[in-house]
Formats: sequence, structure tokens, C-alpha cells
Amino acid sequence: MEAELHRAGKKRKLQGIQQRLAHAEASTTANSAVHALLMTLLAKGIMSGVLAHEFARAAQEDLRRAREGIVYPDLEKLANLAQGRNLLRSVFAQLRKSTSLPEPTKIPMPYTDGWQDTFILLPHEWFAAMAEDEYNWRRTICPNEDRLSDFWDSWQNHPGMVRHPMKGISNWKTKVLPISLHGDEVPVMGVGKIWCRSVLAFTWMSMLANGLGSQMSDIVFYIWGIFSKFVAPASANTLGSMETLWRVLRWSFQSMFEGKWPTRDWRGLPYDKASKEGQRGGTPLARGFRAVLLQLCGDLDYLSTWLNVPASTNRSKPCAQCRATFHGINTWLDNRENSGWQRTLLSVSSWNSHWTSPCDIFQLPGMSCWSIAYDLMHNLYLGWLQHFYGSVFYLLTHECLLDTPLKNLQQVEAFIKNTQSQDGSRQRYRQKLSKLSMFVKKKGFPKLKGRASDVRGLDLALWLCWKNFMHEDSVQHQTIETFLRLNVELGNLLNDHSPREGHFGISNPYAEEAIQTGCQMAQLHIMLMEHFAEYDVQLFNCTSKMHFVLHTLKLAQHCHPSLTWCFKNESNMRIIQQLWKSCLSGNKHYNVAKVAALKYRHLQAIRCKL
Repeated sequence: MEAELHRAGKKRKLQGIQQRLAHAEASTTANSAVHALLMTLLAKGIMSGVLAHEFARAAQEDLRRAREGIVYPDLEKLANLAQGRNLLRSVFAQLRKSTSLPEPTKIPMPYTDGWQDTFILLPHEWFAAMAEDEYNWRRTICPNEDRLSDFWDSWQNHPGMVRHPMKGISNWKTKVLPISLHGDEVPVMGVGKIWCRSVLAFTWMSMLANGLGSQMSDIVFYIWGIFSKFVAPASANTLGSMETLWRVLRWSFQSMFEGKWPTRDWRGLPYDKASKEGQRGGTPLARGFRAVLLQLCGDLDYLSTWLNVPASTNRSKPCAQCRATFHGINTWLDNRENSGWQRTLLSVSSWNSHWTSPCDIFQLPGMSCWSIAYDLMHNLYLGWLQHFYGSVFYLLTHECLLDTPLKNLQQVEAFIKNTQSQDGSRQRYRQKLSKLSMFVKKKGFPKLKGRASDVRGLDLALWLCWKNFMHEDSVQHQTIETFLRLNVELGNLLNDHSPREGHFGISNPYAEEAIQTGCQMAQLHIMLMEHFAEYDVQLFNCTSKMHFVLHTLKLAQHCHPSLTWCFKNESNMRIIQQLWKSCLSGNKHYNVAKVAALKYRHLQAIRCKL
């Protein structure tokens, strides 16, 4: 009895302790204000679940460090800003003081609705800023200085290097960085609607860093953007929007080529010697390094519309690098060895006799027709192969298999998905092949839908699929199988001799094999198009993009196609799209460009840790 009373007493005492601990814990526990805000933003659809989780992790880390006595003055300053109409301006002012990265330069810019100041992030200033810090220099511009000479060893016999002024620099192979300039239009307002508004955005990057596999977010530098609708044309006495931009960029890239801070502004006016610009004018720009604008990248519409490169749809003058035509002895449809157009390649001394451009960017040292990059992303994967693959899918679903076209498509999709899952394809075809409209158009030739990376990764699976379902007694089916096999061989050759494998160019005899394979594919494609045209069947459409692919392969010995294709630039366009969308509210179109430049600078400050 006494033992039972003792146990009961101990139990009551333990329960009392537990109750007091529970009360104490309750008094120190509260609902998180951060959690409540995150859940509200999540519920409103303003923030994604992934982003809310990242914020919660960051807050948890701050709390952990706060218990160790760490304080966060930057967070306190931000939280203590007075709310009001000028809150965003106050935030930007605080961020402006937190980094030494170059501020956007104010440039008077003509728009269709009048002149306004805009902000441009000058390439030469950012090039110099990256050179000040070894970590950022290696991360964004020159990951490995020892590989720079390898790049130029491969490039030095490129047709665009004939009499290039850069060769007059004594240490050009070890001190001059190759860069590319990219431009493209990206939808920002009314995406997918007929009244969609697109932004024409410009970026630059180090070709060396790109070739060595650096991350897109590290090496692609934003310059400026403008809504295409508000691009003002030039007049007799006034520069237009694009003419102003090209003049600014020509001045900036010229400073990078000379390796010195400019002594005059973009208009040619000398700086005040007492100003910051005047004091550093003529001094070394980037620790003795220079940069040369080597390639102009973008899709065909961008090149013809904004750089005045010959339009690809022009039948008498579609190409910027040769005198090919659609008809006649120099037709680009003839791709046999030493065909007519292959004997009309332009040179750095003759290209101006074939076409000229008023764009100021072509006035830079060494710029010529060979500065145009006909990249494989737009011309092979989003051009030539889309048309060829579309016709292959059409034949598979409407001729090779015996069920209805839609059920046949399901069988084809299952084969492709299963093949790609087994062969370890780096990039699988992510689109759902559930509708015939994925490749059948209401009018015209079939064309497969999908992103460039999807089309690129489809080569092996589609070849095996065709071999499995083709009619072996059909000459046309055998021709298609040969094309698809050659396409796989070309893809393997490019992968095996890529910059990541140590090749900035494809050495012989592999370079010769690449162009021969491409020409064979072109001839097979044209044979198929002509065969079906005899029966008035719209299959295997050939466009001039096929011709531009062959130009790229002809240069592969000096420049591996991956050095100039636009995969990373196009990925960055999605970031620019999101950036500009975040600046729309309450801003005129010209102010959107200014806020986007400010935000981009702050984003880079976080990445650069400066």
C-alpha cells in the first residue's frame, strides 16, 4: 500500500513537471509572421511552393545564426524603410550602395513617342569589373587562361581572320578574349495573344567561357531592351533607336578591343578631365586583357531585321557568306561536291560588294560577313530537322502502320519514349505526342513541334523507330533511313569533338567528314522532296536553313558549332522575360527598360559577391 502511494506521488510530480514545461513552451511559441506572409502569397498565386520553401529555409538559417549572436543590418535597413509611393526607389537606393558593380549609363534614346533617357549596361565597364576580382573573372569571362591560346590556335585560320587587326597585337593569343553579341525578341505582354508585345533584348558573353561549359547564369550579360513597337526609325538628320544602340555598342566594344578606358563618350565628346571618366581615360581597362567582338548571334529574323543581313527568304540573295541563289547555277539546292554556290564563298575583302549594312557594329575591327553566326540551334534543330522529322512522323502514322493515324501515333510515341529511357538520352522529347497537330499543319508541309533541345535529342530514337516500322522494299523509305542514320552519325561526331572534350574546332579528317555528311543529308532531303512533289504530295519541305547548316559545318574545323549556337542565350531570354514582366506595373515602356537594368545589376551583385 505504501509503495503504491509512493508511485502515485511520483506520477503526480512528473505530470506537474510536464505541465509546467508545456506552459513554458507555450509561452515561447507563436505563429510566424514570415510563415503567414508566405502562405498568403502562395494562396494568392503570387509565389510558387518551391519559392515559398526557399524563403522558409533562408529564414530558418537566419534564426539559427541569430541564436549564435549574429545580426543582420542589411535586413534591418530594408525592413525599416518607410512604406509609400517611393518605397521601390528607396530599395534601389539601398541596393545601389551595396555593390561596386558598374551602374547603368544614362543614354538619350529616341522612341516612336518621343525622346527619353534609358539605361544601358555597357559591356566594357562590366568586362573591367569582372577583371578586378579573380573569382568573377574565372567564373564569367576566362575560366582557364591556359586554354585561351588553344581557342585562337583553332580559330586563326577562320576565313574571318584574314588580315584581322587583332593579329597585330603581340600577345593576342594570350590576352584577347573572344566574345559574341546576341539579340532576340521575347514576348512579355499578352503572351500567346494576337496583341502580344515583345521586347528586343541584347546580351553578350565570353565564347571561351561558353566553350568550356560555364553556366548560363554566369556568363550571359544583359545590355538593354526595348519594346519592338517603340523602336524609332532613323531619319535624315536623326538617329533611330537601333542606330543609337549600335553606336553606343560600337564605342564600348572598341574600348574592349583597345584594352583602355575611353577618353571620349559614345558621341565622340571628350570627358571632363576632372570627372571620374576623364581621370581613368586612357588607362588599362582589364589588367592588360582585351576582348574582340567575334560573332553576332541570333535567329534569321533578328539578323535580317535589325542587322540588315540578307533575308533568308530572298531567292536571289539569301545568304550573307556566299552568292547562293534559289535557282540557277549557284542554287543552294545543289549540294554535290564543289557545286556552284560552294565556289562563290565571300571573303573579308569582297563581302561588301555582295551586301552592305548600315549597322555601326560592322565598323568594328575585323567585322565582316564571317562575323555572322548561322547557329545550329535555329537552323538545324528549329529548322531543317523540324521539317524532315515532321514528314517522317506523317509517313509513320499515315503509311507505315496499319491502324488509324492517331492510334499509330500512340504506338510511335511509346516506341520513342521507351527507346530514350533505355539509351540514356541526355535530352528526351518532352512533348506529348497525343495529337496529330504536333506535326500536321492545316496548310503546308508537316513540321514537328518542340523545343530545340527536344528535337536535338530525338535523332537516335527516331532512327530506330523508322527502322522498325519502315517498308524495306520502298526506295524512299530506304533513303529516309539513310538520312536518319547520317543524322545520328553527325550528332555523335559533334559530341565527340566538342569543346568540353578539348576541341574548339573539329580537326581533320573529322571536319571533312562532318561537311560531307551534311551535304549527303541535304541531297537525300532534296531527292525526297522532288519525288513527292511529282505526285503533288507536300512532304519533306526544304528551306534555306539547310543551306546555313552547311555553312556552319564548313566552318567547324575552326569553330565548333557549339561555340556559337544560341541554347544558353535563349535560356537567358526566359530570365529577361521574367525580369521585364516584373517591371511592368505602373511604368511607361521606357521606364520599364530603366528598372530592368537596375534590377539586373542588383541580381549580378548577388551572384558576383561584390
